[in-house]
Amino acid sequence: MASKRNRRSIRHMAEELDEDRPGRRGGSLPTVDLHGCTLDQARRRLAQELTRWRAGGVTRGRVVTGSGFGSPGGKARLAPEIDSWLRGEGRAYGVTEVRSVPGQGAFDVTVER
Repeated sequence: MASKRNRRSIRHMAEELDEDRPGRRGGSLPTVDLHGCTLDQARRRLAQELTRWRAGGVTRGRVVTGSGFGSPGGKARLAPEIDSWLRGEGRAYGVTEVRSVPGQGAFDVTVER
């Protein structure tokens, strides 16, 4: 078992690696969680967050929609609609790239300043 000192240094190294990733600040990616939102609510909330991210100089963020496990039939309803919105209307909010995060029910989004 690692000593307390070793655990701290391992944690510190992990935080440093995380901070070196592009778009990361302080080791965390800004996130907007849209679980439980209707499609209209999700679009409004996402537009607000993208505006906030751009104003704050954030260039990368994560949009969580969920995988659809709680939806009737277990099929995601929000994810495909938000993906389409980000690639279309999202451009007006500075979205330049959208990548699905496999198995996470989320998208990583790149935003221009």
